[in-house]
Amino acid sequence: MKKNTSCVVVAYNPGINVIENISSYIHYFNKVFVIDNSYSDNVQLFEPLIQEFSLEYIPLLDNTGIAKALNIGFEKSIEYGYQFIISMDQDSQFNNNILDVYKAYIDEFGLKQLGALSPRYQVERAISKVSSKLYEEKTITMQSGVLFTKEVFQKVGLFNEALFIDVVDWEYFIRINKLGFKLIQCNKAVLAHQPAENLHLFTFKGKKFGVGVASPLRYYYQVRNLLWCLLHQKSFFMLKTILYKLCKVLFLFKNKKNYLRFIFKGVIDAFKNRLGRFDKIHGKS
Repeated sequence: MKKNTSCVVVAYNPGINVIENISSYIHYFNKVFVIDNSYSDNVQLFEPLIQEFSLEYIPLLDNTGIAKALNIGFEKSIEYGYQFIISMDQDSQFNNNILDVYKAYIDEFGLKQLGALSPRYQVERAISKVSSKLYEEKTITMQSGVLFTKEVFQKVGLFNEALFIDVVDWEYFIRINKLGFKLIQCNKAVLAHQPAENLHLFTFKGKKFGVGVASPLRYYYQVRNLLWCLLHQKSFFMLKTILYKLCKVLFLFKNKKNYLRFIFKGVIDAFKNRLGRFDKIHGKS
């Protein structure tokens, strides 16, 4: 399977931790593409992996959004002739050989009706529920660590670049589901995912638990895109997520007025079908 599988990593202002994450899985792949959404060229940072593993580094020299970066990486993978593509966030790393787990599923069940294969995510701040089932059908998931097939990608189409960032993966999996393809979570495939910031709530048996924290600008994108999917894709799961995020802002976050100001802009833009990068819509805030 290795010779038929590429990996697409979306980077943004990467540091040495990104190199460490990629190093945890690069040897499993025939080819790794790094699509860098930074404003500067970071090729020197990736030079050791380029030399040792023939990693292909593509600097965009602009923040074009995760959807566009994924589309560039996926199209490059197809151009190189790869049948399977695994997307990775820069803050994720393999806990085990995910490709072997995916191969076992494909060997047993084949590719018929398969939209994508997902790992089980291990996040430090949350209590991880481990299912006794080897495989579970899901409706949506994160895109990091997910295996896509060339054929399904070509049928479903590109990731929605207008969303820019946040909910890009959920919207894509909704489209996969509407076309009758299945998203399967392989519980023996474990991906360690480390979101940038956490708000600590409590400690249990020496382990800290909390909720994710993001900037007011990210909450603009999240609420706008969730509401847009609710309105245009009729996905009511999005409503529950919006309410959850509002509760976090109202009961847990400081600087509530600023968060609510950005959220209100997101709501208005969703109803007006006004998508894209914030500063191109509203100017610098």
